[in-house]
Amino acid sequence: MKLTADIIGIMSEHQQISEKVELVTKNIIDYKKESDLAALEKLKDLCIKENMTIEMAKMYRNIGMYHFYTNNFDNATISMELAIDLLRRESGTKLLAEYYSELGLIYFYNHEYLYSRRYYEEAEELLTQESDIDKHIVYLHYFRYGMLLNSMQEYSHSKLKLEKALLFAADEKDTALIIMNFGILSKKQKDMKTALRYYSKALWLVGDKDMKIKGIVYNNIAEVYKILGQYEKALSYMDRAFKCITDDNLSRLFVFFNTYTEIKILKGEREAVLDKFLQLLGRVKEFHLYRALIIEGISNMIVIGSEDESILERLETAIIKLIEENAFGHDEFVRELKACLENIRLFLKDSKMI
Repeated sequence: MKLTADIIGIMSEHQQISEKVELVTKNIIDYKKESDLAALEKLKDLCIKENMTIEMAKMYRNIGMYHFYTNNFDNATISMELAIDLLRRESGTKLLAEYYSELGLIYFYNHEYLYSRRYYEEAEELLTQESDIDKHIVYLHYFRYGMLLNSMQEYSHSKLKLEKALLFAADEKDTALIIMNFGILSKKQKDMKTALRYYSKALWLVGDKDMKIKGIVYNNIAEVYKILGQYEKALSYMDRAFKCITDDNLSRLFVFFNTYTEIKILKGEREAVLDKFLQLLGRVKEFHLYRALIIEGISNMIVIGSEDESILERLETAIIKLIEENAFGHDEFVRELKACLENIRLFLKDSKMI
């Protein structure tokens, strides 16, 4: 059962508080609703009141990961740094290694690669000092570090980190993720044949055990066929990727949509891109989770439709509807939508003047 602010209000004993903090920590990925933040803050405040330093650090970390999962990287960074500061005072080496790695992950997703690397290096130094850190934490660290080095185009170093992660893989799903990333490394180095071989092996390993991973592999295969100019084959793999997405993981759908868009644009099918984007928007319920992705998608659609009045007018209608649906309690989102609307109307005005 997920913790709520009402339940927290009746807790007093340290043991009970500590158990609830552990429960939240293990299930933090489930805390994504706006109302969940109030519960997390209330539990954190209770830890502060009871002077429970380690639990305070864990709750700052949990709040940081809440912000990370809801794509608010600035707030995520602030909370994680507060957690780390508390642990430094308590000499909590095991947790510190884990939190350094998670802060590195946040910086990675915010495209701040030098900061990300700094914290991964800090984490790795601590990992070498501790022999009984959970294997999954070690796996995640080396996997994340490998992804960062890939993005920094340090391909040989990336492969070394991924190979190290492979030593700590707990199951075929973990292994499939590593094998898939070997494929990404090959694609980055323009060895498409080897990339496809790795992707096929990853698909075989994951089977139907994890549809999220399976969808990511299909998307990567589509990327290769897009590069090879085999657009119909690429789109067939995109169809498979889209079918792997559930409504609780729509952020991945936005990523897949970017690949789909690139393929369709190369085929000259701009209107089809808008159709797919509007379908995507129709699946979104928790707008606060996907705000940045929605605004990015709309901005891309404005560029795509900048010379096509029908696309811009359909997009204008969709944005007006979004503004009406989010008028209460989503001021920043509405401001961003109105800015997009203004851009569309400028393009439409210019097109009518020609």
